[in-house]
Amino acid sequence: MLDSVNESDREGAINILVESNHPVAFGNLIWNLNHHALERVRQAVAEALGRIGDAAAVPALTKALDDQLPAVRGAAVEALGQIGDAAAVPALTKALDDQQPAVRETAAKALERIEGPRRFKRLRSVIRSVTKRT
Repeated sequence: MLDSVNESDREGAINILVESNHPVAFGNLIWNLNHHALERVRQAVAEALGRIGDAAAVPALTKALDDQLPAVRGAAVEALGQIGDAAAVPALTKALDDQQPAVRETAAKALERIEGPRRFKRLRSVIRSVTKRT
């Protein structure tokens, strides 16, 4: 169903995989995140993985930050923030340098969720001081 030309069918298939809460379904989502040809499927899968909230998705979502398409990168960054695993911090920090402002902003919000507002405030000041020097 993820290969269907009908977007509603694809989204329904993703929802079934999410709701099944089965390891094989989770593996299917991970595979599609990193290999599916359609941008919208990769984006929807990243969003679904964020809803699931399983830290086992962090490596695949981190890999998705190298996707050519900003919508996929943005969804992956958002999902990493939803999962909230500290293992995502290095990748999210790197995403602060993404070409797309929306991805950078989402990465900052995700880091703030994971690191906490107080700690992230310190990180923002460090980033600003480094930016001023370059």
